[in-house]
Amino acid sequence: MTSATRSDPLHVAFWLVELGIPVFAAPPLEQTPTRNSEFELPLGWQESPPTANLSEWQPGWALCLFTGFGIDGVDVDVRGGANIELERRALDDLHVAIIGEVRTPSGGRHFYVPSAGLRSSNSRTHGVDFRGRGVDGSGGRYVYLPGTVRTRRSPGCYQWLETPNIDTVVSIELERARQWTYLESRGHRPTTTALRSR
Repeated sequence: MTSATRSDPLHVAFWLVELGIPVFAAPPLEQTPTRNSEFELPLGWQESPPTANLSEWQPGWALCLFTGFGIDGVDVDVRGGANIELERRALDDLHVAIIGEVRTPSGGRHFYVPSAGLRSSNSRTHGVDFRGRGVDGSGGRYVYLPGTVRTRRSPGCYQWLETPNIDTVVSIELERARQWTYLESRGHRPTTTALRSR
């Protein structure tokens, strides 16, 4: 991919879809004091990847990558106290493959890592969230891609620093073990399946 096409968020989104990574567009919602959502997500998006509707995208809409189908995301929130370089080093030290990188509106990072069958989880103490999908299909989430402009919470846009390198081939089991260790060190309780009540 050339630097010119990297700078076109819609081109990158179409390229990801061609590689089998689910990406969808979401129109903005009218904002009210009681509404938390900024964008109208497709019905049932949590159960299965939405159909790509990228041709409908226009400025002001969100571009969303559905995690768990080749790409997962480590969300480093500097407002939550996370340090970008410390998290990068922690991932590198455990040999977790960082296959892409996005600057978020708040100045944080989305580090993209290969999907390894781990469910999405949050850490209240480290400012690091994880977006993935369990081996049983549970716990799937999405991350905003460049092309999305936020108007609430952290107004601003997302920017590609490194488009995903899907050619990075790793052992899923080995990658899962590395990501599991990283997430535990950041206060997460990693799981691969939905917890069942007895």
